[in-house]
Amino acid sequence: MDNAAAYVARMRPIYLFKGFTDEQLEGLAEHFTVEAHSAEDVIFRQGDRGEAFYIITRGEVRALRQVGEREVDLGVLKAGDFFGERALLKRAARSATMVAVTDCELLRLEFERFEADIQQVPGLRANLELMAEGREQARRMRFNWLTPGEQVYAVARRHPIILYQALFLPVVGLVLAVAAGVGVWLYLNDALWGVTVGGLGVLAVLGWMWWLVLDWGNDYFIVTDQRVVYLEKIIGIYDSRQESPLGSVLSVDVRITDVITRSIGIGDVLVRTFSGAISFTSVGNAAGLAALVEEQWNRSRNRNRLAEREAMKTAIRRSLSPPDEGPKKNKDAKDDKAGPGLLAQIAEFFSFKVRFTQGDTVIYRKHWFELIRETLYPSLGLVALVAFAFSAVFGLLPEFFAPDIVAYVVFLTFLPLAGWWLYQFEDWKNDLYLVTNDQIVDLYRKPLGSEERRSAPLGNVLSLKYERPGALGLLLNYGSVIAKVGADELRFEGVFDPVGVQNDIYRRMEAVKARKEAADAARQREEMSRWMAAYHEVAQEDAQKRQKP
Repeated sequence: MDNAAAYVARMRPIYLFKGFTDEQLEGLAEHFTVEAHSAEDVIFRQGDRGEAFYIITRGEVRALRQVGEREVDLGVLKAGDFFGERALLKRAARSATMVAVTDCELLRLEFERFEADIQQVPGLRANLELMAEGREQARRMRFNWLTPGEQVYAVARRHPIILYQALFLPVVGLVLAVAAGVGVWLYLNDALWGVTVGGLGVLAVLGWMWWLVLDWGNDYFIVTDQRVVYLEKIIGIYDSRQESPLGSVLSVDVRITDVITRSIGIGDVLVRTFSGAISFTSVGNAAGLAALVEEQWNRSRNRNRLAEREAMKTAIRRSLSPPDEGPKKNKDAKDDKAGPGLLAQIAEFFSFKVRFTQGDTVIYRKHWFELIRETLYPSLGLVALVAFAFSAVFGLLPEFFAPDIVAYVVFLTFLPLAGWWLYQFEDWKNDLYLVTNDQIVDLYRKPLGSEERRSAPLGNVLSLKYERPGALGLLLNYGSVIAKVGADELRFEGVFDPVGVQNDIYRRMEAVKARKEAADAARQREEMSRWMAAYHEVAQEDAQKRQKP
């Protein structure tokens, strides 16, 4: 590249080159060539041989993958992103087709130079592998909580050496189990007893090792272009997702405890937010992961600034153009919708919905398991009463229970049991969690009694996480969603599909943020239009003064 120095400023913010000096960056930039593409140009196709590595300096590129007869959209990469590294690192065919979305400019590095650079520049291969493995892991796992257009940049786990350390004791236990079996065999001179004792010990230790491997593999640290996420799962006991939007990030720190972990590249990445720190503990290439979080954090702030600038330009254009009268509303129009009928009201009363909407409000009830637990005793009483009545009808009861006595007992018993069941059912129905366009609400009403309401604006929610404690919570897919609001918490307890509830709240939070930004832009528009109007008035007055003799 002839003008390599001109591209150093564009390469520096990319986490791939974190810690490089200007001389190193300029030396790398000299190996790239500039490549321009028009919108809808195919840069390379899935299945092609990997021949180059690309960095986007301007424009957008879409990744598409053919899966059978279906074409899957893998997302859009923007300026500052790179692609093509996986095929070069693995020496494999291209795993996706890359198509220019807009007119774009790319920096292209040929395979031969790519191989030489990653061998000569420390840390470059590790940063490339972090991105390549994260993208591939995200495609395999298919996170269903991602919002449309959200791009996953890294999926990391604790370093394998942490697993090896955890397996040290089981390996010792395995040796001891075998030794115990041999000892019993020799002591009792009975091979069957020796094999039985040793086999049971080995099976127990292998089960322990299997559980440790699964537990290590179930925790993920994820970085997207919108948030940082910590997925934690303990099989049969706990399932949680802790996350924070990039806009809530205050700082990103790396903590390395000793020289040994520094030499291996293991460390902790602490992402400090308004509500506390999200810790990526014992990850490999901690410095690279921290640099990636910082890059996405800075990109988020830049996107906000660009959005404000575009809003300002739109405000100026509108202030200089004649007002556009929107369609007039018919004030005389009447709402002819009739209320629901009696059958519809009865069906609505006995609704077992755990998630439904009323207008723009999403409403959640507790899981059906909570309903079954609250109505267990009256339900058992009603079942016993029905069994008693059928036994009388089919003559299975003693002669003492005459039909009139049975009818009297059933009538007197049914009313209180049915009333008790309806009371518990109504109590379950009245425990509601609401997500409106601007707040979350915990509403609890006792039937024929008191009412308690707790709420918090969505704009004040600092972080979200969900919990599914215990095997029953995992099996029935119910748990709690915790919203951190300042020093307090608002908890949606015992809800069905806590992941979905968390996603609903998160999407509403993003909508509140977007409305706030739109309102800020509107205020800036109004202020700018006033300044421009004043400027034109002063300019006209000065022009008129100069024209006078």
